[in-house]
Amino acid sequence: MTPEKSEELVEDFLKYFKVGVTHHFKIEEKALFPILRSNVKDAEPFISELISEHKDIINKYFKLQNGITQTRDLTDLLKALSVHAGKEERVLPPLIAFLNGEQLQKIDELTRRLGYFLQTVESQP
Repeated sequence: MTPEKSEELVEDFLKYFKVGVTHHFKIEEKALFPILRSNVKDAEPFISELISEHKDIINKYFKLQNGITQTRDLTDLLKALSVHAGKEERVLPPLIAFLNGEQLQKIDELTRRLGYFLQTVESQP
């Protein structure tokens, strides 16, 4: 891969991150986490840890965005994202399982207000 192609891939990733990943974090922090905190006993330590990871990941992103782009920095960001995603996949579903239909509906309403629309399997072409 040419250096120009590498730079282009990093730029594309950073654009995706700015739109996709930051929006994902916002949805969790404004819609999902408050409902979990209010309704699921013992959810707080997990939520605090995930929010702390969000901040760390955003800081890594800004380091790259500010032109301090080194392979190590990009690798650190990608690793942090991967570890974080794996943790969310393990931790969040069991917590969400404690919520009732009304609480899940409230999360859906909040996510829609934030511009995120869930798509069910039935509605996919």
